[in-house]
Amino acid sequence: MVIKWVLGVLAFTVGLQHGVESAGICGTAAIRPHWSDCRKFIECGEETNVVFQCPERSFFNPVTLVCDYAMYHECHEEDSADIGFYATRNFMEAMPGLLISDDTCNQLPLGAKFVNPEDCSQFYHCSPSGPVLFQCPGNLLFDSRTNVCNWPQKVEDCSGITPGPTPNPTPGEGIGECAPNCIPDGRCPNGCLLDFIFLPYPGSCSLYLACEDGCACIRQCEKGLYWSDRLQRCVPRYESECEDPIPLPCPECEENPACPDVDDPDLPTILPLPDRCDGYLKCREGYACLVECPYGLNFNQETGQCEDGPCVTTPPIITTPRSQSSEGILENALG
Repeated sequence: MVIKWVLGVLAFTVGLQHGVESAGICGTAAIRPHWSDCRKFIECGEETNVVFQCPERSFFNPVTLVCDYAMYHECHEEDSADIGFYATRNFMEAMPGLLISDDTCNQLPLGAKFVNPEDCSQFYHCSPSGPVLFQCPGNLLFDSRTNVCNWPQKVEDCSGITPGPTPNPTPGEGIGECAPNCIPDGRCPNGCLLDFIFLPYPGSCSLYLACEDGCACIRQCEKGLYWSDRLQRCVPRYESECEDPIPLPCPECEENPACPDVDDPDLPTILPLPDRCDGYLKCREGYACLVECPYGLNFNQETGQCEDGPCVTTPPIITTPRSQSSEGILENALG
């Protein structure tokens, strides 16, 4: 019985794969299992490909094409040979679905979809346990005509709440008014009808940036996944070109009597190196820490900065005012 079930799933998957490839854009209103995560499924439209995730403790059933609880469905991941097929598509990730206590699906067939009457960016998907509420990602709306999340300009009618048109801002207007976890970023366009630009996050492979009205917003990949700038989505680590950054070493610090125990943030104590000009010592709570100048620059004691030019050593060091006894120690250290 199990063998027949498995063969049935394989036959369904192969048949659907053939239909998807022949359609050229992942199929029309087709649903297929995720290639590596049994909790997810892919909704393929004519112009949009969205990855949805089933509610907590449930899995996607590749036979009924709905979310089901683990006790009723044995997870079967697809062969990794299909990864190359998905790599050529751009996918948008949706938030995990939410099981709703409602009897609406009792009068509808399993797998039926209908828009949330209060919000056109949401829809219900009838599962064996009841309706599952899904949120279309980005600014997509649920298209009742094709039963997929679609671009707003493609949705002809919606009985729910639709987002109003975005006014065309004047150059520079609106930039800087970003949502939490978002910062202004000159690479992100402002006032676009569609924000579909993703950027790598510097210093972390598990994060990426999503552009929203001129702002770059931090997004977190699911646990164990890495961001791929080439594929424009979160993928298993071996598929990502991102490499974990190597932390830089801490500056070398040594206790130095010329450094005050209490630092003045407005006038830090800076000491020259005794035998070289391509760096300097910066005091921190009684310790002198080595700071390297950028390549090709020399420390200038007159300005207290690394600059392009010869080494300047004649002026006195820049230091935080101290007591008379401390000044004597400093003079002895330099003398």
